[in-house]
Amino acid sequence: MKSYISLFIGFLIAVPFGCKQHKSSADTQPDRLPFFRDAQLTPEWIDENDPGRDSIHRVPSFSLTDQTGAAFTETGMDDRICVTNFFFTSCRSICPKMTLQLKYLRDSLGVAQNVRFLSLSVDPAADSVPVLKAYAAQYAMHPTTWKLLTGPRDDIYGLAKRGFFAGDSTGLTSTSDEFLHTENVILTDAKRRIRGVYNGTLRIEMNRLLEDIRILRLED
Repeated sequence: MKSYISLFIGFLIAVPFGCKQHKSSADTQPDRLPFFRDAQLTPEWIDENDPGRDSIHRVPSFSLTDQTGAAFTETGMDDRICVTNFFFTSCRSICPKMTLQLKYLRDSLGVAQNVRFLSLSVDPAADSVPVLKAYAAQYAMHPTTWKLLTGPRDDIYGLAKRGFFAGDSTGLTSTSDEFLHTENVILTDAKRRIRGVYNGTLRIEMNRLLEDIRILRLED
């Protein structure tokens, strides 16, 4: 009788122990980032086999000029993770804060060959190529990894509002005559799809962005 009791107790101990050692495939999968289809910026988690995945919003074609005077197009975003913000060099409020927080992010990433920073001027009339070059030198922004971009105002504002949804849903219907001043920082993947939106003035948000870049790197 004692032997049966011992076996039963041993079974009770062994079962939970065995279950505890087993991990499902879901437990070993990394977190996934959502997609953002429109200016409402509602996060959507879309499965790889979902037919709607092919119609996810992408940053459209564009052509601007960087701080070295070279042309920069959407192809410079392809096959790279990009971190994009909108600023102007004479700003004395949120822009310097964003620049410093983005520098913190860049330094935290270390040598990251597949991550590029894009800062688009929303005051292109004042932010000429020489002005952007001086600003880049002031903040040690290397042109290979950090592009400061200028160009026609209508092009920049259209790209910001309808390409990156930088002004949220309220900015979508505004014109280029209405000044765009936002702390939003946009994360896009290697296919130019929007995967995250962050407050660029806050360190806690930059730490969240740092973690999301790590997750994005794990995607195929």
